Amino acid sequence: MFENAYDLDVALDVVSTLWALKCREYKNETDPQKKQKLLQEVDMMQFEKGALYRNGEVQKSVMDKAFRLYAPILKAHYAAV
Repeated sequence: MFENAYDLDVALDVVSTLWALKCREYKNETDPQKKQKLLQEVDMMQFEKGALYRNGEVQKSVMDKAFRLYAPILKAHYAAV
């Protein structure tokens, strides 16, 4: 399913873009509980970015998550802007 470099490149772009948006949201947040939750999300996305550079099931799982979960979030975000 994700056998070409284009799919990997798009998945990296999607995860990196959402990671940057979450970092900005974390920076602007003042509520400590929300800030902690955002920090966990940022850390997870950082791990996922690294996982995309490894071959195997973890890479495929993160690529699937990028296309099925993260891409629609970005699409909705940029549609609202």
